[in-house]
Parts: sequence; structure tokens; C-alpha cells
Amino acid sequence: MAVGRQLVLALATLAAALPTAAVTSASAQPGAATLPPNAAAPWSDPTHHGPLEQLAGAVASTLAGRQVAVRCESPDAWQALVSASGDTELGFVPLQLDAAGTIADDASLVELSPQVCLQLQQFAAAAPKPTTCSQRTVRTAVVQRTRRVTVRRRVIERGRSRLVTSTISRRVRTAVRRVTAGPPGPCFRDGRPLAGGNAFWSAYASTATALLVLAHESVHLVQDRAGRPLPPPEQAESEAQCVGMQWLYAVAEQLGDSPDDAEAIAQYAYDDLYPSFRGTPYWSPACAPGGALDRRTPGTRSWP
Repeated sequence: MAVGRQLVLALATLAAALPTAAVTSASAQPGAATLPPNAAAPWSDPTHHGPLEQLAGAVASTLAGRQVAVRCESPDAWQALVSASGDTELGFVPLQLDAAGTIADDASLVELSPQVCLQLQQFAAAAPKPTTCSQRTVRTAVVQRTRRVTVRRRVIERGRSRLVTSTISRRVRTAVRRVTAGPPGPCFRDGRPLAGGNAFWSAYASTATALLVLAHESVHLVQDRAGRPLPPPEQAESEAQCVGMQWLYAVAEQLGDSPDDAEAIAQYAYDDLYPSFRGTPYWSPACAPGGALDRRTPGTRSWP
């Protein structure tokens, strides 16, 4: 996913080629870490076989349906790769074209920016995931409590009246709020945030974007097969973005997320991130439930 992907592929023959989101998830426990904490930078292995690169490569291979690789580049290396385009790149799939302008070989590599790789690594190493919130149950209960109260009474002694003060115990009924902390759960539901301030949702958006980039580029791996011609960017990018959102939940699950939170991140991406792409090649009115870019198996899961 980039703001301007230069080499893309016509989608006229891809309707049957793209999977319908029947993607299996990893065997990690829900909400589990799938990478060790405090790992080295994801681009630190010069052979590009670092833990995140291997994990992300396995995710992309599952989505693409064949063996592919994911590479994380250092900030300097990334700048050298994308400097010619003049765009703010988040990821891309390198292509080779023949003299006729068709793709010479199947695409087999995803290049990811440093910031995307860092976000993916932090997400995979976290338990619970940074996109979850503590689920609290608030209940009001009426309880009886013992209270010491002061009582004044008038007594008559030897024909004279006087006030006597004493302290006694009484049982009184009191309403109390009881908050029970439950396990972490999704922070986004029914199109709205359930908790968190501006800083939290800024970080949430960065995480959702990184997951979407890996899903988006995995769609390009399906599109970019040998012998296919290059089309207008809006065709390839709008499909990759829309199908990528439908695959986002699978990416999150394979990085250790729970199914309910993975679904919530995908819904957030569609509700909050996707509208910002309107007017660009990444947006399409066909990206809607029942639309031409809806690739879900009917009745299997919620949109997207």
C-alpha cells in the first residue's frame, strides 16, 4: 500500500483468482504474543530472516496462497527505495515487466516501511493487544452498613430537664457502585469507540493502518501474476484496499489477536480510516456489503 503504487495489474481476470476471505488463522492463543518482547529492530537481520519478517511472510503466504516473503527495510534503505517516486510509501510489491508491458514473473515479495514493521512487531509482541480495553461491569447494589450516630434526648432528673448526648450504632441501607474488571476486549463496537482518549486512538489508527498495509499488499501478490497486463491504478488499488480490509481480521488473528478484537479493528478501518481515501484510487463505492468488491463467503462473517 502506498500513496501512489506505480506498478499495478488489471483486474478484469481476477474475480475468480482472489479468495473470498476463507482465510485460516494462526494457532496462537487469542490475545497471545507471537513474537518475543524487546526484540531487535525488524530490519536488523541483513539476510531479512528476522522474526517479524518470517512471521509476516507466513501471513502473506497464507493470504496469497503461495510461498512469498516480506522484507522490512531500515529508514535509510527505505528512503533510497522510495525516493524516486516522491510519495509517502507504506509498502509495495516489486514487479518486473517484459517488453510488452506485461508482468514477467509472479510477484513474490512485499517491501514494508520501517514504521509499518515497527507497528506490526509491537502488535505481535503484545499480550494483551494494544487495541483492547479492560471490560468493566458497573453495578449498583443496596447494602446495609453499621453507622455510629449521635442521639440527643431530653431527660427529667429531680424535677429538672436537661439534654443528654449519646452515641449508638444503627443499621442503614446504602446504595454503592461496584466496578468489576473483566478480561480485555475490543475498544470499538457498533461504529463507535468504547473507551480511550485522543492519544490512544491515534496509536490505534497507526496499528490498524499497519495491519491493513500487510493485508493490502498481500492482495497485490494475488493480483500480480506472470502474463497479466498493467491496468489503471484505481482498479488494482481499490480492490486491494477493499479486499485488504476484509482480510485485516485474518492478519490480526495470525499475529495473536482474539477473533472479536480482530473483527473490531477491521470495522474501525472501514468506518474511520476508509472514508479518508474518498477521491483517491484506493476508494470505491463498490466497497460495501453486497457490492462488487465484497469477497466474503455469504453468511460467514460481518462486514468487512
